[in-house]
Amino acid sequence: MSTHNPDRRESGVGDDSVLLKSSTLRARRNIIVTRPIFSQDKFDNSQELGEYGTPTSPWGKLQRSVHRKISAAREWRPSLYRLVLGFLMGAFPILKWIPRYRVKQYLAKDCIAGFTVGIMNIPQGMAYSLLASMPAVFGLYTSFFPVLIYTLMATSKHVSVGVFAIVSIMTGKVVNRYALPTRSVAAASFLPAGSNASIPGLTDSIATEETDVNSHLDARIRVVVALTMAVGIWQLLMGLLGLGYLTVYLSDQLVKGFTTGSAFHVFTSQLKSIFGLRKMIEYNGAFKLIYTYRDFFSMIKDTHIPTLIVSIVCTIFLLLVKYLFNDNAWIQRRLPMRLPIPGELLVVIFGTLASYLMALGPKYGVDIVGLIPLGMPVPQVPDLSILPAFALDSFAIAIVSFAITLSLSKLYATKYKYEMDSSQELRALGCSNIFGGFFQCIPSTGSLGRTAVQTSIGGETQFFWQWDTSWSLSLRHASVASSWWR
Repeated sequence: MSTHNPDRRESGVGDDSVLLKSSTLRARRNIIVTRPIFSQDKFDNSQELGEYGTPTSPWGKLQRSVHRKISAAREWRPSLYRLVLGFLMGAFPILKWIPRYRVKQYLAKDCIAGFTVGIMNIPQGMAYSLLASMPAVFGLYTSFFPVLIYTLMATSKHVSVGVFAIVSIMTGKVVNRYALPTRSVAAASFLPAGSNASIPGLTDSIATEETDVNSHLDARIRVVVALTMAVGIWQLLMGLLGLGYLTVYLSDQLVKGFTTGSAFHVFTSQLKSIFGLRKMIEYNGAFKLIYTYRDFFSMIKDTHIPTLIVSIVCTIFLLLVKYLFNDNAWIQRRLPMRLPIPGELLVVIFGTLASYLMALGPKYGVDIVGLIPLGMPVPQVPDLSILPAFALDSFAIAIVSFAITLSLSKLYATKYKYEMDSSQELRALGCSNIFGGFFQCIPSTGSLGRTAVQTSIGGETQFFWQWDTSWSLSLRHASVASSWWR
């Protein structure tokens, strides 16, 4: 006689259903996690719902914000010491991390990273200064003076500031437009009628045959130092207004597209020097690339063969160093630490020797940079009266410089998991350019290549910048005593 237990049957049915569900999940091996998609407003409302019970209107949010600030102000007991200390800590973040600097863990890596970036600064500073239509020595100044201020004020641990191709090209456009005496015109439409900017030979021509960066040097210096000062003022104002949040609108696609487009402009700007086409006109403004390539293909029959040979030899050498050693994973894994060969600096050294021993300039007609003065420039106050002439140009350069530096700062702060204050980065970059304006520097910004190199070597903190400037100064005095091929 069997007994019937309904509780046991029901329990068995429940167990069977649980086992069925668990076996199905194990068979599918899928774990589904769902959450609502938040906008900023929805996220704020959700937070308020958990904190206050119901989301409020914008007026209610403002009231709560004011109430919090009033409550915090009532509890605040300020003192002169705290005010000064708070200001210094906010303006100079180096005061926060330098007491915690781990000498044994970081010093060797920072020294090697600074040495490597300092080596890169020599050829890049000289080359990018020529892109800015300035003598090579001004790029070397830019590799030294702005870095001193940026080290004290920046929150990014990895961005290397100095000369950069995009900013140099934009600077060269302003210098060619306002410093060369091709044709004197009114400064701009926003100046009073009949007035001229106080720049000798202000020009508005679309093209110019003035290709010697040493021609009209006084006018070039007046323009570039005023431009650097104006860029710094724009960036400092944006930082003081807290506009660092604008980086949320700088998507990766925007930055990559801008960088790719600038690469075309950099390559095009070098065609004249690579092929030795001295009569090739430089254009500014719309359709610059089209006009340049039209002239290039029409003048290619006038190529200066010795210059082209030197260009090909240097290019092949740089490619071999890059792909056979620096980017060769098999070789780099067998080294105690990653230390790239400074191919650019070797080109400068061997190019200088070849120029001197083979008389490339006087005998073969190859353009050379010439003697580069040693020592430091005398500080001078920029001529602020000419700023209205290129206020819009300086604002465009400030935005581009800001976009490049902030994008790099965000990238490496996310990668290495530390906080970066975008508004403080703007203030640091602005003060760096203002300081550089007193020492004949061109506008500075973050560099993609140098930043990538110093992070791959293992630079840990902003302290590598001090080594960078020290090595740059030492190497500059050691390597620029004679000519090298441009």
